[in-house]
Amino acid sequence: MSKLPKQQIGEAYRAVSGIVLRRLPLKEKAPSTSDVKDTLRKSTETLYLLVKKPRKHHAYQFPQGGQDPGETASEAALRELREECGSDLKVKLIDKSPIGIYQYKFPPKFNRWDNSIGAKL
Repeated sequence: MSKLPKQQIGEAYRAVSGIVLRRLPLKEKAPSTSDVKDTLRKSTETLYLLVKKPRKHHAYQFPQGGQDPGETASEAALRELREECGSDLKVKLIDKSPIGIYQYKFPPKFNRWDNSIGAKL
């Protein structure tokens, strides 16, 4: 059993799931476009989807959000993707295993609906 640092003992972190969505280089060259929202742009490169969050200082992150009770991490990640980006994205999960864990504390003025002090992604 690993010991938690003193500042984390008794602190509750909310379970959050996220998804790294990438488009691999296309096998056939697509028509050139400069529209940054067009997934066919830069057809020879790998692209990653980042979501612009509406905050005072806009932040970009992979789609993520809280995991509901009884929901698996992959189910929560796909639900959050649909909520944040729409349901017309076609996504194929390569693996349902987590690629890592990231834990952070919420800012002091963050509006929380529960008693969590941060998120564990």
